[in-house]
Amino acid sequence: MKHLDAWILLFALSVALPGAAQERRVTLDECLRLAAQHDPAVRGARLDLQAARAQRAEARWEYVPRVSLSGVGYYALKPLLRVEPSDILDGYWSDVLSQMVTDAALQAGVTPWFEGFRYGWGAQAMAVQPLYAGGRIAAGNRLAELGVRAGELQLAVKQRETDASVEEKYRLGVSLQEKMLTLERTGQLLDSLERSAQAAVDAGLVSDSDLLQVRLKQRELASGRIRLRSGLKLAKMDLFNAIGLPYAYLELDHYVLDGTPGGEPLPPSAWIADESEVVSDESRLLAMQVEAAGLQKRMAVGEYLPQAAVGVGYGYHDLRGAGRGTFNGLGFATLQVPITDLGKAGARARRYDAEVEKARVQQAYLDAQLTLQMHQLRLGMESAWEQLGVAREALRVARDASRKLQARYDAGQVTLSDLLQAELAVREAEETEIDRRMDYHIAVNAYLRKCGKL
Repeated sequence: MKHLDAWILLFALSVALPGAAQERRVTLDECLRLAAQHDPAVRGARLDLQAARAQRAEARWEYVPRVSLSGVGYYALKPLLRVEPSDILDGYWSDVLSQMVTDAALQAGVTPWFEGFRYGWGAQAMAVQPLYAGGRIAAGNRLAELGVRAGELQLAVKQRETDASVEEKYRLGVSLQEKMLTLERTGQLLDSLERSAQAAVDAGLVSDSDLLQVRLKQRELASGRIRLRSGLKLAKMDLFNAIGLPYAYLELDHYVLDGTPGGEPLPPSAWIADESEVVSDESRLLAMQVEAAGLQKRMAVGEYLPQAAVGVGYGYHDLRGAGRGTFNGLGFATLQVPITDLGKAGARARRYDAEVEKARVQQAYLDAQLTLQMHQLRLGMESAWEQLGVAREALRVARDASRKLQARYDAGQVTLSDLLQAELAVREAEETEIDRRMDYHIAVNAYLRKCGKL
């Protein structure tokens, strides 16, 4: 029975372990999609857009008549109204006549006074339609619509910035993976040289110092592999935290970034756009700020302009509590002309004119900065392409020199140390070419995003 349990356990482990060690391939598109869902800046911009749309819906209700229901009811400890004969009679004999009327009424069994309004109630519905509110309703709706458009642009800007950041992190991880492969190839070469050197030492053809040099280079390569593996893990953790991808630390080696640093890159001439026709989202936002300043001026000045409205009301009232309430309706119109506030309106208009002009000045300056930024991105793309060309030429020269030294080493014309230096120069040139290729692709994508082509 114990042997059976052991076999079952071994079978379960044999099934579970391959699944646990299975690679998890992560693509750039997946990273960008997850970043759009989890990045705090993008989520905040999305919530700002949601709030702007709600504010636009709120502003549209200003065009709808304001309908309200109201009710009133009261009960007094004493009647609010009491009329006695002395309140009606007047003159020199008023006191005598009041007393006579009071006595006669009491003798006849009639109350000599009138009381009312001890309790009562009423309810009504009213609708008021503003006809003119100083232009604030129209300006407020235009401002709310402008807020929605600005929110959409800000979301696009945040999304573009997040995509650029995520892509840079992703390409960094991919380049580290490429460098890891380069180290593996160099390690295989050193292993081959170590076996050859060992055979030559055993045959007495070379000294032990050559074998020692190979082994020292192997240790240096192992140390570099450890540092590179740590850097790759840090790059993956940074990327996964940025996009909100859950991961286990012990399983980081199982995550593979599915891609290369961009494949065979095209020259800058394939990407350069007609910059005279490019209007960036940032430039549109600056124009919206100027328009918003003008609308805010209209709303602020509108508080001191004439106001006009019409309305109707209908309700039931029994304020005397006599049980003889009635239904009644009314229509009304209001007009308010703030005479003394007209001077204040002019002063406020001049104050907001300064704010509008300030927004225009800032727009002109920042538009020039955006144009400068686009030119800088284009220059960075062209410079990165030239740097990539230099790195590729250096790699070609290093590989050519390594091949020649390998042939001369096989012929016994150069030492093993010279061959090791050449091979390590090839590895450094390969890593530099990977870095320059990643820099070029990042520069191209930054330029295309600014031009709205990506």
